[in-house]
This record gives sequence, structure tokens and C-alpha cells, in this order.
Amino acid sequence: MLTRTAALTLLVVLLTVSVAGAKETAGRVTGDKVQVRAGPGTRHAVLLQVNRGDLLVVLGREGQWCRVLVPGGFACFVHRSLVQVEDEAEPVISASRVRLRVSAGKEVLPLETVLDRRQVVEILVREGDWLKIIAPPATHLYIYADYVEELGPAREYRKSLAEQAAVRRKQLVSGKTEDQLRREERERQRALRDGVVVAGKSVLAGEGDTGELTRNLRRIALETTDDLTRGYANSLLLLLGLRRQAELLREDLSRIDTERGEEVSALKARIEVAEGRYRRELENARALRAERERPFRRVGRIEKRNGKFVLLVKGGMVVHLLSERFRLQDYIGKRVGVNGRMVMTDPETGATHLMVEKLEIQPASDGRR
Repeated sequence: MLTRTAALTLLVVLLTVSVAGAKETAGRVTGDKVQVRAGPGTRHAVLLQVNRGDLLVVLGREGQWCRVLVPGGFACFVHRSLVQVEDEAEPVISASRVRLRVSAGKEVLPLETVLDRRQVVEILVREGDWLKIIAPPATHLYIYADYVEELGPAREYRKSLAEQAAVRRKQLVSGKTEDQLRREERERQRALRDGVVVAGKSVLAGEGDTGELTRNLRRIALETTDDLTRGYANSLLLLLGLRRQAELLREDLSRIDTERGEEVSALKARIEVAEGRYRRELENARALRAERERPFRRVGRIEKRNGKFVLLVKGGMVVHLLSERFRLQDYIGKRVGVNGRMVMTDPETGATHLMVEKLEIQPASDGRR
């Protein structure tokens, strides 16, 4: 398999989404294992299948069929004699009006999309005289219109389309199924959460190499998708920065001539200030960890207001709830303890909800009627 650079992958993902113009709409697939074809009719070959909830860019309708773009692309074939491959250069089309094919073989009907000379292609693997490639972003296909729900202008769904494009492209390049990729990502995120806990124990105990801990926590903060993990990593990085400042000052002190008394005294005073800040932040972090280690993040009574589930917490706080694991309808009126993570549900207003990952019914409080 021929690999591509991360920069090219990102560029193609963005191009896949940026083709959506003002008149093009985002569409959501409403069925499972829906076939996407090379042309508007069942006589045309099937290129791939999509499932309920997948997003597409709808370019228009042709009778009972929708002409669509698939975010992230799909695999197709081109004869290797039509592709120029040079050392350390991107493969490009070497002829005009080159047609893509569903599978290897000149007898196979081509797709409607035409490639021009010098157009860059992304090669997955060579199969005899044919190259398996990822179709360029503007390559359109067809899906039966009854299986597509049009949502609105594609530009309004740019972020969701880009996220789906990245997942499908990773699947194409790796050769793994979407379920395999999701399972690997869940395991990676779990490892990041475990990693920040282990690093936190070292930092709060004042142990471990400052540089190694800093590098590890920076990586976790960049790669995690969990807000709590990222926040804890950043708070630990603040502590390590203060620790490193004190360490550097002590290194400076060890290099100063002991006869230079005034300079030594001034440096010692700066060390005391730096170490004092470090100790205060360390105590705050330890208190924060104790708070996080409580059995439940929130305890209160679940109610339904205006069609949404909320948790009424002591003191009048109202927390909006979402859950993929629990049927919140069954807990209305009950006093529960919940754990989970905060997720943003409306980027424009900044509205957030608590995604419930753990829920247990609690005994009624003494003040409850």
C-alpha cells in the first residue's frame, strides 16, 4: 500500500467538504445497508453501502435518484498507464478525460466523473495493470432518493461532514472496518484517561522526571476528546511548570560563587517565592482530586422540563442531561447520583449538557417530602 502524507489527507478531507456550494444540501441516510451506485438506476454498479445516520452532500435529483458526494471518498480503479508515478512526487493523471471504473478491467462501465491531465490521485494499492485509488472529492454517485432526508444547506453541516470524511478516509487507507476503527479509538481514549491518572499521582506526590511528565501530559491534552481529561492534564502541566521554575532557580544557585552573598540571598528569596506558589497550587490540585474522587459528580432529582431531562441539585442548580446508556424517562422523580462528562450541544449559545455515563438511585434526602 502506498501511504500519503498527513497534509495531503487533511487537504483532501477539506476539499471533500468545501465543494458544497450555496445550493447544495446535506442529506442524512434513513435506511441500513443502502447501496450507492455509479449511475441513476439499478442497472448501474454498486460502489459502496451507507447506513442510517450517515451524511452525504446532495448535488441534485435525477428522477427518483439523488446525485451525491460521499464525504471521505470511496475506492475505484484507473489503468496504471494513465497515471504518472515518479520518485518522491505525487501520482498524477497523464492523459486527458480519464474515466474511473468500479473495478479493475476495461470491460467495466466507467463512472460519469472525468479526470483531467495533471490531476493528483491517491493510490491505495496496485492490482495487476490497475491502480486502486481514492476517488477525487468531486466524484459524484447516486442513491435512491427515498433513502435520503435532506437537512439544509451543506455549509451549515461543514463540521459534521468533515468529521465523517476523516473517519471514512482513515477506513479506506487502513483497510479496517468502521467498527474496528471506533473500537481502536475508544481503547486509545481509555488509555489517555488512564495515563493522566498515573501522571497525576506522580505530580501530586512530587515525584517523577519533570520533562518526561510534561511531554506526556502535553500529548494527552492534545489527543484526548474528553474535556475532563484535558482539563486535568492542563492543571497538572501548570504544576509542573511551577516545579520546573523552582528546579531551574536551584540549578542557578548551585552555579553561583558562594562569596557573592547579596546575589545568593536574592536568588534564595526568588526560590522561596517560586516554591511557595508551587506548594499552594499543589495543595489546590490535591483538593481538586479529592473532589473528583467523590462517588458521584452530581446528586439530585431528575425531572422533565419542556421536553428535556434535567437534574435538580441542592441549592437550586439545574443540570441538563443526555444519555446514550440510560433511559432517563424511567428515572423521573427519583433521587439519583450521576457521573459523566460535559458536552457542548449548541456552539452558538455555548449550551452544555452532562452526558450521563454512570447513574445510580440514591436514598431520599432527609428534607424531601
